[in-house]
Amino acid sequence: MATLRLKLIFLTLILCAISFNGASHADTGEQLFSDNCAACHGVGGKGGVGVPLALPDFIDNVDDEYLRISIRLGRPGRVMPAFSSMKKDQINSIVRYMRSWTGKPAPVYSRRPIKADVVRGKLLYQQRCVTCHGIGGGGGKGTGVTFSRPRDLPILAPALNNSGFLAAASDEMIHKTLVEGRKGTPMVSFPKQGLSHVDINNIVAYVRSFEKQKKSDTHAKFAAEPPFL
Repeated sequence: MATLRLKLIFLTLILCAISFNGASHADTGEQLFSDNCAACHGVGGKGGVGVPLALPDFIDNVDDEYLRISIRLGRPGRVMPAFSSMKKDQINSIVRYMRSWTGKPAPVYSRRPIKADVVRGKLLYQQRCVTCHGIGGGGGKGTGVTFSRPRDLPILAPALNNSGFLAAASDEMIHKTLVEGRKGTPMVSFPKQGLSHVDINNIVAYVRSFEKQKKSDTHAKFAAEPPFL
């Protein structure tokens, strides 16, 4: 009887170990990224159908909240799906894995809105941003499945009027992006192009105003584009 009991205990321990190891493997950030993100964003975030996420000027300048909300909500109307059923700890594991690409700590941004001149911001946007980000923030030509549509730039400018982006990005983060630019992309530093921080705040305010606008006609335009190989 004692021998049988020991065998049962031993078998239970083995089953628990298998279960634990399997759960641990499945919930590692690297494995979760591989299972859910790499098909579009490439192994290690190097890029593919989706934009490269491992660019140091991207990953080191977005906060964890931006990444978490982007994973949770996706980009409605775009290829990026919403992972609404993913557990919070799984999303956090993916974010920690993404941070490991450069090893730098995440920046911390205020979520307070920037109050500035939207009208002036629209004019500056039309002068400085529309070529890449499109009229009304609709995104660069071919934004979506970038291997199946014609595109003008090596890394496509995202849609700034997308509800997922606007929910994820704080005004302060957008401001910093405009100040510093993004190496490895066409995104330039606006102060180096002669814009002041007041000008940049005005552009941020205009981008934030997209939240109050109806869905851009640009979305319909891209949806109507024929497949291209």
